[in-house]
Amino acid sequence: MAERFTSMAQVRAHRERLRAGRDAHARAMEEHWTALREPAIRQALVGGAVKGVLRSLFTWRTARDAAEGAAPGVLGAAVGAALGGPGKGPLRQAVAAGLSAAIPLLWERWFEEGKAGHVLSELDRSWERVKEHVRERRRAHQGSGDEQA
Repeated sequence: MAERFTSMAQVRAHRERLRAGRDAHARAMEEHWTALREPAIRQALVGGAVKGVLRSLFTWRTARDAAEGAAPGVLGAAVGAALGGPGKGPLRQAVAAGLSAAIPLLWERWFEEGKAGHVLSELDRSWERVKEHVRERRRAHQGSGDEQA
């Protein structure tokens, strides 16, 4: 509901309160932008975002499920957009154009011959082996550290 003023003094006081709030928000935004200009903060944010995405979204099972439901044209366009964005060199743009054209063809060939499911399951199995190997090495390393103490 709109506020009613009975005098111009109330209007001026209200306007000053609004200006003070605006200025406080502007200062806070400037502090945020200043912090984001720091290379160490940007690296920490990007590193944290990449770790979060990799840990939560891109497990092999998620990638496999997404790949089975993705249209080849969409995948090719996404790769092309990721590699050949504006301001990139001509070689990179040519590679992006080639990949965006080749991915749908390869995709259709794999799915027609039933190879994609096999490749993805092999990748999943290999990834599980790598993770188990890392776990074993970690346990062995922790076990040898306990013996030395």
